[in-house]
Amino acid sequence: MEGVFVPLMDPDIDQQAALKTYFTGPKWRGHCYNGIDEETADVVDGILATSSLTRQLRVNRAKLAESDEAWIHVMISPAEGREEYRLFDGFPSGRGIITWENSD
Repeated sequence: MEGVFVPLMDPDIDQQAALKTYFTGPKWRGHCYNGIDEETADVVDGILATSSLTRQLRVNRAKLAESDEAWIHVMISPAEGREEYRLFDGFPSGRGIITWENSD
């Protein structure tokens, strides 16, 4: 994978903590390395939807088998005219990967 690093830190919402809590919780227990399922994709989408910085991102359902904890393939939606949604303008592929500190 080739690209650029775009930090997605929202000072008001600790999405990394929410992701870590989910992936260390009863379903995955910190060992999610053979792909994710639809349920997990829904949880990640819900966490991404909590911030204007990541609201344009959705889990790429075609790449669930290639996604693991702390390495999730996403689709980038076009900006909706609001300035805070323009963070990802200029990424023509419409695809990306979100990463965060691994829980194990």
